[in-house]
Amino acid sequence: MQAINTPGDVCAQAPSRWRDVLLVDSRHYAKAPREKRMAIIARVATAHSVTVAELLGPSHVRKLAYARWEAMAEIKAELGDSLSAIGRLFNRDHTSVMHGLRKVAAL
Repeated sequence: MQAINTPGDVCAQAPSRWRDVLLVDSRHYAKAPREKRMAIIARVATAHSVTVAELLGPSHVRKLAYARWEAMAEIKAELGDSLSAIGRLFNRDHTSVMHGLRKVAAL
């Protein structure tokens, strides 16, 4: 089976009755390309001297948590993503994103 890279690839392989739903869903969840989100994460990781993998990982170390919160805040400010979308990107719940945004605002 070949890799699916774009919403168009998904639609081409899906049964016809699903194509409209998949196109609507892909537009809803992808307001900006993933590359923009990853560029923001990489920029914040570099500024905090951590790796992207550490930033996206499960660690609760303070240094990583602050960097992760800052990345969440920048994604929210620059791209306007929903809390749930940001949470999915970081493998976190939307309430964790809310907490991070409050912490960054308080700094």
